[in-house]
Amino acid sequence: MDKEEKEALIKENMQIIYQQIKSDMEARESKDQITSITHYEELELFKNESGGVSKQDAYLVRVLTEQEKNMYSIYDENQMQIATVDENGTIKFTDAALEKYEETLTKSNLEKEMLKRIKDADGKAKFKEPEEQQETDINMTKPELEEENQKQQKAQEEEQKKEEPPQGKEEELQKIAKTTGMDPKDLSNCSSIKPEQKITDQDTFEDIVNVKGKYTNVYVINANKATDKNKRFAFVGITQEGEAEYIDELETSGTMQTNVNIYSINRDGSRVEEKQTREMFTTRSNPDKRFTVTTGQYGILEVDYVRKDPNENKFIGSMVETEYERPTTTQVRQFMNERRNNKYEIEDAIERTEEQIGGTYSEKDGELESGRTRLENIDKDENNDKAMDIDEEITLHSGETTTLRKEAEKYDMTIEQYCDRFELAEGDCPSEKIETVREEEGPDTDDDEPGGRGGRPTPEEEALDRLLNRH
Repeated sequence: MDKEEKEALIKENMQIIYQQIKSDMEARESKDQITSITHYEELELFKNESGGVSKQDAYLVRVLTEQEKNMYSIYDENQMQIATVDENGTIKFTDAALEKYEETLTKSNLEKEMLKRIKDADGKAKFKEPEEQQETDINMTKPELEEENQKQQKAQEEEQKKEEPPQGKEEELQKIAKTTGMDPKDLSNCSSIKPEQKITDQDTFEDIVNVKGKYTNVYVINANKATDKNKRFAFVGITQEGEAEYIDELETSGTMQTNVNIYSINRDGSRVEEKQTREMFTTRSNPDKRFTVTTGQYGILEVDYVRKDPNENKFIGSMVETEYERPTTTQVRQFMNERRNNKYEIEDAIERTEEQIGGTYSEKDGELESGRTRLENIDKDENNDKAMDIDEEITLHSGETTTLRKEAEKYDMTIEQYCDRFELAEGDCPSEKIETVREEEGPDTDDDEPGGRGGRPTPEEEALDRLLNRH
């Protein structure tokens, strides 16, 4: 044990002893006060004509009585009280200490002699506090003991908080139902957002909404039709105290009479397309930053973080990570960062998007579907523009080369069907996405089966199965 470890152990023992005595005093309603505790490498307990006895690794507790008299308690390395010293300086060994000494000091003549000295001195000999402390001795005053005690209590409380399981989703939804007056069944299609998750490469949800540290979880829910007739959705936060409340920092005027078109970027930027929304939430801190909510596949609520064109009522944004949506890539998060793209650069990106999404579908020129483009084609970097080439060779991690057209033919899909599947597949590069689709699709098409799927479920059926089995 090194010096620092030993000192830490000694101070820990001091705290245990301090709390023991303090609790005993409170129980007896005593007005005596502990003034300090000192640890001695070796403490002389008494010395008389027949000799003396010293205790190694001893703790001396100084007590100031109500009558302002000095008394002492002496403890061993196991926090056991071995003796008390009254206001006259007379040392009295505890029954527990005497029993211990009678059991242990019985082997050699020297031990027997020491036991005799202790018994002879009990209640008669005088204890004298050392006039000077050695360099190795450690002293803590009452204020220092109290301060250390508070630190330990705080650390224990923090540790307990970590060990306590957080509220489950079901419990949180029950509280939301109580706050909103809704039936819990009407909240089944909600989505949750972690406040500390990144929306851009630098800003979290709580940064953008200006609610830092206020909520432990955020839910996007259907609005209460009975009380919020003009609203379709609502943002509700779970506070640090575990209560549910509407997030006032997100404002909405309710359902819009006509759909507002936004240009939505998917999680990896491989697809930018128009998306309709019927309700938009504006952040109080910056009206140009907004969140939109739509009802997605299977009724699950989807959220986009959008930024506004500075001159027109047009928006562009990206999907927000929820329990059902994976996080966006760094490229997408960087694009949404106002420090990297100011409002006029967003205006230019929207203009480029409008120019590009008007094309019609053509397998020949690589357009996958009318009304789509890619993030690389609308950002301010003109050198990274690219079109999806379905005949471009892609090298897989195994060394095999393939194309999107070949992969579509392998599974008897149209180019459009395969590319939709490709874009939704997990993976940070085209080869990983192809490999993911292969794992999900299994072996090549069995031509004996109708539709060429060999009896396997459709992509839509697989997606539904994954969604249902997340709970």
